[in-house]
Amino acid sequence: MKKLLLILCLLISFITTAQESIESYALQVGHWNEYLEKFVYDEVRSCDVKFLLQGDVIIANDVAKSIYYTYETIHNDELAATWKAFDEERRNVIVSLYFGKELSVFTVIYDDVCYKYFLTE
Repeated sequence: MKKLLLILCLLISFITTAQESIESYALQVGHWNEYLEKFVYDEVRSCDVKFLLQGDVIIANDVAKSIYYTYETIHNDELAATWKAFDEERRNVIVSLYFGKELSVFTVIYDDVCYKYFLTE
């Protein structure tokens, strides 16, 4: 009975937690160039990756089935938010959401690679 009650409480908590989903239409991958000391980006290519934001967790339906667990806010205002996070393999990353008038981007930054997902309106 206690297990059933615990499962019911967890289910209610999961259902009532605010969720938001965002969709991307394009992706650009950048690789760190030590000589230039910046990311050098490949061409933009189309993609269809959806992100589910639930509390401190961001779940992607990309090939890697990425999950980002945010643990510290670096920046947050009405147009952008940036967090320290770790992924499903416990690698440290920086994740950022930017919502502009012309362009919205979800960015995932590792030490040596950066993924920019261009978001649909």
